[in-house]
Amino acid sequence: MKIEGKEEDHRLHPGAGVKGEGSPEVPEILDLAKSRPLEHRATLHRRTTTTYILKRPSSRQTLSEIVRKFGTFPFSLRQLDDEKAGKVGVVECVRGGVVRQYDPAGEADGAPVSRLLTTVAILKNGLTRLAAPPPLDLSKVESDKKITDEEILKILEKPLAKSTGAKGKNKKKKKKPAKKQAEDAEESSSEEE
Repeated sequence: MKIEGKEEDHRLHPGAGVKGEGSPEVPEILDLAKSRPLEHRATLHRRTTTTYILKRPSSRQTLSEIVRKFGTFPFSLRQLDDEKAGKVGVVECVRGGVVRQYDPAGEADGAPVSRLLTTVAILKNGLTRLAAPPPLDLSKVESDKKITDEEILKILEKPLAKSTGAKGKNKKKKKKPAKKQAEDAEESSSEEE
């Protein structure tokens, strides 16, 4: 796992100086065969926390649009207002380390490979998914493979966040006002007699 921030830190509870400034990246390999980088142009990028003075105006304009629209979250070049200017501007940003590019990956035999990026908040109660691609429609996927390992099936059944249970325990209410009303009612009825 690699966490990018002001310091490279592999703890999930970073110190006060880097708190909230990192994003863990956990690669997942779904097949036994390893994927390799392809020769295609990268279109998926993410801004880092590195600062660098860009020389070209197109690069500065592209970076300001990235900061304004996406922050440090991943984005595609197609999401920029002017895709052609973005392609030119992002080159210097990547060279200066201001933007990180995700190189396309694939199998050696040309089989399709997908990369899903999810934004997750690591909280005391567990993980909370902030942004994610739409859930996979399993009715459209056909596979002859099944998960048979009981240990993995138990892990998959667990929710992302721990249940916090009842929010605050019910505290016993003071019954003095009700008792006072009952006593006052008894006193008034005894006085009337």
